[in-house]
Amino acid sequence: MERERRFEIMAGGPAAPLIVMADRLLETDNLVEITREPKPAVMMLRARETAQGTVFNFGEAVVTEAEVRYCGQTGYMLILGDNQLHALAGAVCDAALEGQHPLSPDVLETLAVLTHFQQAEAEADWARVAPTAVNFDEMEA
Repeated sequence: MERERRFEIMAGGPAAPLIVMADRLLETDNLVEITREPKPAVMMLRARETAQGTVFNFGEAVVTEAEVRYCGQTGYMLILGDNQLHALAGAVCDAALEGQHPLSPDVLETLAVLTHFQQAEAEADWARVAPTAVNFDEMEA
C-alpha cells in the first residue's frame, strides 16, 4: 500500500484503532523519539477555481501534525482537527510500516479495518442524502 494512501486512511478514520496499534508497537519496542511534538496549528486550505484554473485561498483549518523516529525510520502524520494522540499514533504506525516492523501485517490489518469503516460511513452518508437527488432527465416541462 502506498504511503499517501496510508495517510488518507489513518487521517480519515477514528483514532482508537490507531492508538491501540501504536500501543502494541511500543510494547515490543518502546524506543520512540518524538521529532515534532504533536500540537494543533492552523493551515491555509487552497483550492483551484474550475473555470480558469486559478488557485485561491479557500479558508483555514485546524490540523495536528506529528513526526517520530521509530525503528530507524521517520514516521509522519497530519490530521484535520485537534487530536494529538491520533497524530502521534499515526506517526508511530507510519514509521513501523516504513521500517517493516514485525507487526507491520497487523498495522496493515488495522488500516483495512479503518478502510472498511470509512466505506460503510460513506455509504450511510449517501443513503441519507440519496432521496434528495434530483434527476433532471425525468423532469417534465
